Amino acid sequence: MTRPLIDVFPALDDADFETIRLKRDGTVLHVTLDHPPVNAVDDAVHTELTRLFARLRHESDARAILLTGHGRAFSAGGDFHWFRNSGAPSGSTGCAITPSS
Repeated sequence: MTRPLIDVFPALDDADFETIRLKRDGTVLHVTLDHPPVNAVDDAVHTELTRLFARLRHESDARAILLTGHGRAFSAGGDFHWFRNSGAPSGSTGCAITPSS
């Protein structure tokens, strides 16, 4: 039996997110990245996942959370343009961006 998300997240539901989708299947909560074309993590995805997982700390009905990706890729990883503009100190992002010549 699928429970409505409003019972689980009184302050959050699918409409609160643009880049992730939520679905409950019994005691499993499906969290799907939906950020075409390859679910790259940028500021919007990062912010929404942070908000969701902060709220999930208080989740008592889910026994498992399944994180998946919609489309052809789970996630391509971090969006290089976002890393470049994120304000993180050089070298702290774990990637190097080298302009092509």
